Formats: sequence, C-alpha cells, structure tokens
Amino acid sequence: MAHPERRSGRQEHDDHLRGQATARKRVTGVRALPQVAAPRNDPSRLQVTAPSCTLLEAIPGQSVGVTYWFDAPIDNVTPSTQVRLVGDLLELRTDATESPSAVHAFDVVHTIPAVPAGVGRVSATMRVTNLVPGTWHIVARPDNAVAFEADGESGAAVVVAESAPGVALGAWAAFVGLGALIGLILFAFQIQKAALPMLSVLTTAIVACLIGLIGAKVYYKAQSTSPTSWLSAGGMCIQGFIVGALAALALGATIAHLPLFRLLDAASAPLLVGIAIGRVGCFRAGCCAGRPSAHRYALWSSDRYLGIRRIPTQLLEGIGALALASIAVAMVNLESTMPPGALLLQSLGGYVLLRQALLPYRALPRREGWRRPLAAAVSASATLIAVGVMAMAAA
Repeated sequence: MAHPERRSGRQEHDDHLRGQATARKRVTGVRALPQVAAPRNDPSRLQVTAPSCTLLEAIPGQSVGVTYWFDAPIDNVTPSTQVRLVGDLLELRTDATESPSAVHAFDVVHTIPAVPAGVGRVSATMRVTNLVPGTWHIVARPDNAVAFEADGESGAAVVVAESAPGVALGAWAAFVGLGALIGLILFAFQIQKAALPMLSVLTTAIVACLIGLIGAKVYYKAQSTSPTSWLSAGGMCIQGFIVGALAALALGATIAHLPLFRLLDAASAPLLVGIAIGRVGCFRAGCCAGRPSAHRYALWSSDRYLGIRRIPTQLLEGIGALALASIAVAMVNLESTMPPGALLLQSLGGYVLLRQALLPYRALPRREGWRRPLAAAVSASATLIAVGVMAMAAA
C-alpha cells in the first residue's frame, strides 16, 4: 500500500490560511477582490504602523494598524472615502498566546471622513482587532483608486490603539508628569514666600494631585460621548482635575489648620504652569486635537486616527495658561494688598474663559448644550469681579 506524501509544517499552515479565508468569505458573503491591476508596494502610501513592544507581544488581544496616505486637493473638499482592507496571516508568532476567537484573515471596510481642501498630506490610520499574532500581508483598496499592499507585524491592541504617524507614545504621561513636577517646585517657592510650613503643604499638594487625576477621569466620563475604560490612561479632563485637586487642597488646609485662601492663591500660578506643560503632551499624544484646517497657522498633527493640518488648540490653550501664570506670579508680589482668594478667582476665571473660547475649534464631539455659554458667562464675571476687587484694594 502506498503511503501518502508527508506534508511539511509550512504546507499545513498554508492550507490552514486558505481554509480561514474560504470560511471568511462563506460566512460574511464578502466577494473576492476583483481581477484588476496588482496592488503596489509603496511605503509612502501604505504602512503597517504597529510598533514593537517586547513586554506586550506575548499577550492576547492583537491588532494591526494600517496607515493610508493621500494628498488633499488644493481647491476641492475630499469626500468621504471607503477603504477595503484585506489581510492574511503570513507567519504565526510562535512565542505568543493565541486567543481562541482570534482570526487568521480579515476583510473589512473603513470610511475615511471628508477633509477640507488645501490641507496637504493626510494620513488615515485604520485598525483591525482580535487577530492572531504574527506577520500579516495587507491589501488596501480605496474607492476608485489604486490598491496598495504592505507587510507588517501585529501588536498589542492597547499599544496599536495609541499609535499613528505624528503621535509619540508616552508623550501625554511624560509631559503631564513634567508639568506636575515643575508646578510643585514653583509651589514650593510660593509657599516659602508666603511663610507657610513646607512639608505639610507639599504633602497635601501631592495628595491633591492624585485626587485630581480621579476627578479628571470622573469628569471626562460624565461629559464625553466616547466610551473609555476606568483603567485607561487616556480620557481625562482638566476641569475635573482642577475641581478635584483644589477641593483636596482645601480639605487638607482645613485639617492642617493652614490659611486656606493664602494657600489657594499660592497654588494659582503652579496649577497654570502645569496645565501649560501638559498641553504640549496632549498635542504630541494626539488627544484634545483641533479641527482640520487649511489656515496658514494650522499645524500638522494627529488625533490618533487622522493625521492632517489642524488648529493647534492644545498649544493655544497652553500659551494662554502660561500667560495667566505669568500674571499670577507678578501679582503674588502684591499679596499684602490683595483680598485672600482674589488671585485664585482671577486665574481660574481667566483660564475657564480661555478654554471655553477654544472649545468650538476642537474636533472631539462633546455634550455642550447650554453649558458652554453658561461657563463662559460665569468665568467672565468671576474674572471681572476679581480684577475689580484687586484694583480697589490696591487703590
């Protein structure tokens, strides 16, 4: 009796991939790619953007990020475009854990939203999740355009979700941490100038910062339309941080029998400096992004999905906060003639007014309604009252 030919592991793997692709088409009813010109391999048009992260490579929950580049016309708005992504596993990563529900092939369609005319080079980063870990061959076929192909590695979904051209991983945490550190150093100088007990005040301030992070997450989840995990580092709102941190600072001052309003006045400039530095992290991390714009002062940046020229709302807010901090530092020298708490009221009122003025230029959808006009009116009134009170006291 003749024995069947012994099959290699590679042949069995190829048969497995073909079986997965056949099952995919049978279940989803997706038609095979039409017989047209072969896809082009052009890294300037299609890239697999999944970064390497050795510590996370072996965990389940793998994704690929596929970035498609195109140039927006100078005179006409680019309409929304559908891009069909077809991916097949080339090589399984042997050292990774494969989820039972992970797929060996995919065929999905992503829609790139319309972009304004004259914005130049645009990148759209599309992600496909729940994949088998390994090397993937991906074909991207935009509507009525040439198809492109690229090979690349899958990566941990938590990393791929934050990765895109123009986005620096870890930038948000780095700049927010740097802002907190510099803010605390400036706060120490302010405490020394105000002749307050250094150790107890700084300890209270550090605890207040940690409580402020919780407040930032709570505030974001209460007003955002985007679902975000409680454990995610993203999805925080500065208003929540300010409310939580100042409330904790006030409680700590009460417990430690410290002069509350003098302490809050001393915290005004450090808080604004920390916000200004943190906003640079937002710009580099792709959060709080501005609307796409062809304006001459627009800067190329990303919201982790669409890389395009945008109104740099994060940097504008940071510059405004730094200007307000400079005013607060100068006003501290006049503390003896100012009513306690007036400096904090002026600083926060000015910052909230600045933020409300910039919110319409942000790309992130928000539940606004009547809240933004009310916040702007209250903050403007608070600023005017604080300035008036300080002017009367100095007269």
